[in-house]
Parts: sequence; structure tokens; C-alpha cells
Amino acid sequence: MNSGFLLAAVFLLMSGAIKAQSSHERESFIEDSDVLACQLSGDEFQKRKAVLQEKVFSRVKKVEELENGYAFFFEQEGDQLITVVDYMLAENKCCPFFKQDLSILPNGEGFIWKLTGSEQVKELLDDMSEAWD
Repeated sequence: MNSGFLLAAVFLLMSGAIKAQSSHERESFIEDSDVLACQLSGDEFQKRKAVLQEKVFSRVKKVEELENGYAFFFEQEGDQLITVVDYMLAENKCCPFFKQDLSILPNGEGFIWKLTGSEQVKELLDDMSEAWD
């Protein structure tokens, strides 16, 4: 759990599996491209990876594979919910092809963040799953 989601994304970016694109290119991608387009580059990406490793995925208690993505279960502790929501908002800017859902469980049982999307998104998440195993 100490390895981060973005560690795998950095690998994919470096290997060319995902590519940074302009806003115009991203919009056309969302409609009809075969390439996932991360909007972060270089230092921004490295900073994001470090935050993700330290503050988000290191605190995941359980991961459930879904048909079109993954569900990450967290305990309700401290400001973890705020941290995940902040991350979700930032993630939406750099990777707009992800669908994100947040469910707060009753009686302080924690919360669930679902990260899902198209077949391509699921394949990307599958490739990155070692980051949270």
C-alpha cells in the first residue's frame, strides 16, 4: 500500500502508454481517441505522485475490483475524507477520462472512492493495480 497509484502512471507516461496533450487534443480524445491523456508533466507529475503515495493509497484499507474500475475503502479517520476529496478534484483536472464516485458509509464506518471508466480506463487501472496491492 505504500506504493502509489501515480507510480504506475509515471511508468505508463514514460513508456508512452499515456501522453500529455493540449486541452484541444484532450477534448477530442474524450470523444474518440484510443490514447489516454494525462494533463500533468514532469515536476507536477512527480509532486502529485508523492502526495498520492503518502496521503491517499497508503491509507487504503481494502480494494475491490469492479467490472469497469476499482473501489477503494478507507476508514473514517482524521481529515482523510478531505484529503481524498481534494485529490479527486485535482485528479479530475489532469485525468478527465476517469469517473469518480464517493460514498460515505453510515455510522462512521468509513467511505468508498470508486474510480471507473471505459474499457481503456479499466485496462489502465488494471496495469496500475500493483500500486495499491
